[in-house]
Amino acid sequence: NGNPHVDCIQSFGNSSVNALLIENNRCYDAHEGFNFSTETAADNVIIRNNIVKLMDNYNVCSVCNYGITNFKVYNNTLDNGVGSSSNNIFCQNYAGLTVSCDVKNNILVNFPASANPYGNNGTWIDTPTNNLLYSPYKSLTQGDWANDIVNQDPLFVGSSDYRLQVTSPAKDAGATIASFAVDKNGVTRPQGSAWDIG
Repeated sequence: NGNPHVDCIQSFGNSSVNALLIENNRCYDAHEGFNFSTETAADNVIIRNNIVKLMDNYNVCSVCNYGITNFKVYNNTLDNGVGSSSNNIFCQNYAGLTVSCDVKNNILVNFPASANPYGNNGTWIDTPTNNLLYSPYKSLTQGDWANDIVNQDPLFVGSSDYRLQVTSPAKDAGATIASFAVDKNGVTRPQGSAWDIG
């Protein structure tokens, strides 16, 4: 391998990924977070309630040569993509087949000025909604991310404590997701008038 590296979770090459749930993980200081780069279809992959920090490429990366269907990215916190191509959530279909990538209730923070929160401006993501996008290195235009909260600090409790302060704009700002009802710490969602983001 001419480019050895460590990813948190990766499926690569001539394989398929089906009916996979990735939840409640803390992933720090790897090359990529969750990367599914396959030569056959990926189907029914759920990534939820994870914390991914300090990647050097993509924080959540799903790059499949053939269609990605039923790929869900919910309520994750993605901090500090530090590479020049650090698009935090990247869902792409190179073969022109149907893509389904549902992205809701995620907090994406501290991405570099050269990057977009979503790979290729979210072109392959089915209308990301109720995400919070914030970076001190880049100002975003609300119209480009009409269904998300932009340029507002999520107000974490601490630099490594991703719980939300009471006045966080991510509080009670998420979409309801019927398939699960707890956060990373096992606390029932919602605690307020609506789900929290992150």
